[in-house]
Amino acid sequence: MVAWLWAALFAAGCFAATPLPVQQQLEDARFEELALQLSEKPGYFDTDNLISNETSYQHVLTAIRPGSGAGRAYVGVGPGQNFTYISYLKPQLAFIVDIRRDNLLFHLYWKEVFERSANRVEFLSNILGKPVPEGFTAGPDAGAQQLVAAFRQLASDEEFMQQRFEATWDSLHKRFPSLTHADDRRRMLRLSWPFFLQNLDLRFQSHGRRPRPFYPSYGQLIQAQDLNGHRSHYLNSEEDYQFLRRMQIENRVIPVVGDFAGDKALRAVGEYLSQHQIPLAAFYLSNVEFYLFQGGVYRRFVRNVRGFPIDGQSLLIRSHFGNFGRHPECRPGHFVTCLLQSAQRFLEEDSSQPYWDYWDLVTRDYMPLQPRD
Repeated sequence: MVAWLWAALFAAGCFAATPLPVQQQLEDARFEELALQLSEKPGYFDTDNLISNETSYQHVLTAIRPGSGAGRAYVGVGPGQNFTYISYLKPQLAFIVDIRRDNLLFHLYWKEVFERSANRVEFLSNILGKPVPEGFTAGPDAGAQQLVAAFRQLASDEEFMQQRFEATWDSLHKRFPSLTHADDRRRMLRLSWPFFLQNLDLRFQSHGRRPRPFYPSYGQLIQAQDLNGHRSHYLNSEEDYQFLRRMQIENRVIPVVGDFAGDKALRAVGEYLSQHQIPLAAFYLSNVEFYLFQGGVYRRFVRNVRGFPIDGQSLLIRSHFGNFGRHPECRPGHFVTCLLQSAQRFLEEDSSQPYWDYWDLVTRDYMPLQPRD
């Protein structure tokens, strides 16, 4: 069965990565410099956030045109769902801003794995610690469901995973000696190893809060759909994977340590984009704003957003969790509602009447994703 699956899925070759013009690439030294200069003192949040807990994260793509981020910048928070938004929007540059320094290490680890993985099969093999049959490469027609089904039948290999991790860490530490420290090896191992131990069944976990039944597995996230039934995870398409891999090779996905309501990081990213005349395509916020309201610092975040180069095409992507009230856009089977708002409208609404809590924020103005019956 395994041999048949692999033969059917991966007999074809993979796409070649075409480099962008030199002026759109960053050297390793400049990448490291930017990540350090833009970052601020790290803070704490009660989860490692290795994968998303938002089953509906692709729903917003129903209302966004593929490739609409060309020549623009993407900004996001947290782990791997950013990769799907990046591969879908196709921006010129991306910044991942998160208060946890572990999130920066997580993205550095995945960056190196992307660069070392010529196709989707190699990527999943390296992330999950599952050697694949020799000679197979991912073809352009293998979709997310087929990939997940095939990898579920392969055995994990601890020695293989350990070798891949050590090579990844050694390369990162040599390339970015000021961005990584000797004791980061242990932290990076802790962030990467759950993908080997739990594999495609890995789920979101937080510290001090019990797991919820609506948390999706890594395999489910890979196979998620938008509201029209389309799958847009970056592993669903070899072409999307190669775009994302090229972004990583060219150092155009930059992790930054920063507080959304802080005085440095988010403001510095906005200034960088303004100086280089790169307008914002989309800002993925998850539900960070909920915690900013709780902490009484939301006005600082709005101040920081006002420093971004925003126009009529700039979008905000945010999440609302059902334990704080059922949102009008909530879809059956999904505890989390992902929402889309024009960034211009956000600033206009806030100028007219400042948002006073998270419920007001997520219900006052948002873009319908699809006509409803």
